[in-house]
Amino acid sequence: MDENLNEEEGVNPSNGTDNSEVDNESQTPTIRFNYRKGKDLRVIRADGAWGGISPRGDILMSIFTERLPIPEYDEHEISEDGSVGRRVQHYTNTEGIIREVEVTISLHPVVAITIANWLMNKVRQFERTFDIDLKEEIEKEKEGRRGEG
Repeated sequence: MDENLNEEEGVNPSNGTDNSEVDNESQTPTIRFNYRKGKDLRVIRADGAWGGISPRGDILMSIFTERLPIPEYDEHEISEDGSVGRRVQHYTNTEGIIREVEVTISLHPVVAITIANWLMNKVRQFERTFDIDLKEEIEKEKEGRRGEG
């Protein structure tokens, strides 16, 4: 499968061609993909993912961020000069850590494999650039978790 991957480019699992554009040197048919930012584009941090297989066979992946709960309210004294003083009451009705789902992605399995390969290429590029073995880092993290229990 031609994954159309380049270390500096994105992922596109299609390998369609358009004979209307031809590389003059090699006479190889090419196709150009133009990227546009959607009106709802935003950058989010991913702390993890959760998902499964849809009834239609797509892979569903919900990306979440982790955070502490935000209080329902804070109550503060009002100082004599009218400014906000010290907090006298704080109420949060949620305990634990919040995993806030930012987006759910539905992927055809072939697209999921292509993206997984692209991500692994980026991990290898990161390891080369920063001279770090992430497998060792993962093992250290696992050992630390075992010691917590």
